[in-house]
Amino acid sequence: MSASSSSSALYVWPPAFTLPSLCPSSLYVLAYLRLAGIQHTPIPTSEPSRSPSSQLPCFDASPDASASSHVGDDAVAAARGCVDACVARGADLDAKATSAVSTTGRARFTADATAYLAMAEATLAPASQAALWIDPKTWTAVRDVLAPGMPVPLNWAVAYRMRRATQLAMPCRLEDVYASAVRGYDVLDRLLKAHPPGASSRFLLGGTQPTRLDAFAMAHVLFHLCAAPCAATPLREALDARPDLTRWATRLAADVFVKEGEAPFCTPMPLPPPPTPPPRQSESRGTSGGGGGSGKSASDEERAYRRGNILAVVSALGAMTLYALSSIEWVEDEDDEELSRSPMSGEGTSAEAEAEAEEAEADEEEAGE
Repeated sequence: MSASSSSSALYVWPPAFTLPSLCPSSLYVLAYLRLAGIQHTPIPTSEPSRSPSSQLPCFDASPDASASSHVGDDAVAAARGCVDACVARGADLDAKATSAVSTTGRARFTADATAYLAMAEATLAPASQAALWIDPKTWTAVRDVLAPGMPVPLNWAVAYRMRRATQLAMPCRLEDVYASAVRGYDVLDRLLKAHPPGASSRFLLGGTQPTRLDAFAMAHVLFHLCAAPCAATPLREALDARPDLTRWATRLAADVFVKEGEAPFCTPMPLPPPPTPPPRQSESRGTSGGGGGSGKSASDEERAYRRGNILAVVSALGAMTLYALSSIEWVEDEDDEELSRSPMSGEGTSAEAEAEAEEAEADEEEAGE
């Protein structure tokens, strides 16, 4: 869908790895707007402060966008606020899908849509946030993708602030979060396979119209399927074991995001090779002392961290040395000034000697008289 000049702006995280946005929450809002037929203009940015609500994603048509959660603290809540703004404008996918169901099945369809969406938000969203901002295996790749779009001080500060906020909001261990997401993918996979004969397999609930659940699940599946360097390996392996779910997501993404005549969307990326174990301490010592050794105990990130620490220490020592030298010079100038005014200085001694000589001459004159 092409956005018109009067369309509303949607602030999202920048695209990466053939995806319209690196953030699954931004992908969710983008998919919902396209499925709902709302004219919009995506504005990719790596700085949440550029959006009207200082958070991403942000749909500026929302009347209460400024009242939503703080920058980066909860991207899921921010995406939910954007979708609620669309619903307030009359673009309710769930209501439209429910109206397309027979009267006798509408109550059950509404209950299923609400329950499955709550399940997906509770299992898939925390895992995607953890893969973006917490997992040490993907954190470096995420930071490298976002860094070029920000100036030098912010490319580290924003990323680390997002990581810290996500760590504080994460209720349990990383392994438990990923295990919960795998169970969520299993539920969605069984939901696809449970469609009655003759029902459409284009949407998760089997109806003729998409729901919030379709946009949400597609966004998170695409993230772990197409953004391999930034996605969690356990979740990608779980998706590879569920081909029906991955085919559904890529097929729906092609219908939603790809325009006629464009290249295929979202080519699944291969998993990165497993990291090689670091050499033992004795081996690293032997290779570091000799020439041509290929084993290195420190990664590029560790070396950059150590180099930064060394530069910081050298700068601090230089500042301390300059301060000490300037203090010594100031003390010497002050001592010279005090010495010049003291009675023990040379000028004071000569004046006292002249006075004593005059007194002695006066005493001699009096004695001669």
